[in-house]
Amino acid sequence: MILCHTNMIIQSMLVLILRFIAETYSSGLVFSMYQLQQISSNKYNHLSDSDPTSNPESSQNQQMTINNSPSKTVICQTFSLHQRKLCHQHFRLMESVVNGFLLGLNECQFQFADQIWNCKGHNLTIGGHRTKSKPRKKGKTYLDKLVSKGTPEAAYVSSVISAGVAHQVTKACSKGVHDSCGCDRTIYDTPESERFKWSGCSHNIHFGAAFTRQFLDVPDKIRVSKKPEKALTKLHNNHVGRQAVIMKMAKKCKCHGVSGSCEMKTCIRALPDFRVVGDLLKSRFHKAMQVHFVDSRLIPRYWPSRMFTDNDLIYLLKSPNYCVHNPHFGSLGTQGRKCAEMSLLEKKPEETRGSCEELCCGRGHKKRTFSRVEQCHCKFHWCCDVKCDQCRKDVIEAVCD
Repeated sequence: MILCHTNMIIQSMLVLILRFIAETYSSGLVFSMYQLQQISSNKYNHLSDSDPTSNPESSQNQQMTINNSPSKTVICQTFSLHQRKLCHQHFRLMESVVNGFLLGLNECQFQFADQIWNCKGHNLTIGGHRTKSKPRKKGKTYLDKLVSKGTPEAAYVSSVISAGVAHQVTKACSKGVHDSCGCDRTIYDTPESERFKWSGCSHNIHFGAAFTRQFLDVPDKIRVSKKPEKALTKLHNNHVGRQAVIMKMAKKCKCHGVSGSCEMKTCIRALPDFRVVGDLLKSRFHKAMQVHFVDSRLIPRYWPSRMFTDNDLIYLLKSPNYCVHNPHFGSLGTQGRKCAEMSLLEKKPEETRGSCEELCCGRGHKKRTFSRVEQCHCKFHWCCDVKCDQCRKDVIEAVCD
């Protein structure tokens, strides 16, 4: 009787452990990062989506703010099982990880702002209905779903997030945020010249890229045995993002000499502006190569295509129709999107991005006119004040049907 009772307890514990693991894997990285953004002060919290199909839980999360800093356990628990060890070991870098993640998302939304797919959906949760007896499991956002499909858009999202995390972790290292990383001293091995010498704190992209690889790549390395084509594709695109930051590292110098003569320069190797990285990845998005999994490796789907390189974005599936709402592919659709009538666009006729004709996908649009109060006729008064009048302006807004 005691043995039977013991076996029942063991079985119950195994069920709980398996359920815990299943819920951990069902929770997407985008969902986890967005949750962390909500419980920490973050300068990128202006990122927002609005869609009539969003979950009520999502809108509640948007308003959630915790003034007291959450504990290490609470924050690390948000990540997947295999990322928690790194979180505990490098806890002071977690803020930079979240900042980098949101930096990447912010850049993605900038790059695709006037296109049918506009990189939105990071805070809109997809999930089943919640009941009293069966609470909702940890969720996946629309962007999590999109990334899992292996489309060209997923390739860009993976690469720009990886680049953002590497960028922000590297920046944190140069500021002395963490004991295990600091300035890049290997730069002193690079030859100097009579006109310049290395001096100061060069940004340690080697640590930043290596840490990002460990942190972001772990879940996909585990999935390689079960879903090799998806896992290897995502690992490759993560690498492309990190490499983009490395390639755009540049020498930055300060001049020294009498009256600013710049007889001598002191230089560091510095991170690029992230917009430069986003532009580079966007150009690679337009040249992304479709691949498939054959003989235990990824190869171009259509021969005689050249083999892809370490700098090429790759994808498995062609882009779906982002005009319509489709949670399966992480598509929000364009219903309710603000658009601009061609007559109001300061573009050439062939440049239709952002126009109602393009964004509404032929469904048409509605217009509404309203008045808005704005500051106008601003004047500078000595010293040091700017005074403005209040002007009422008529605004015409178009929204896709």
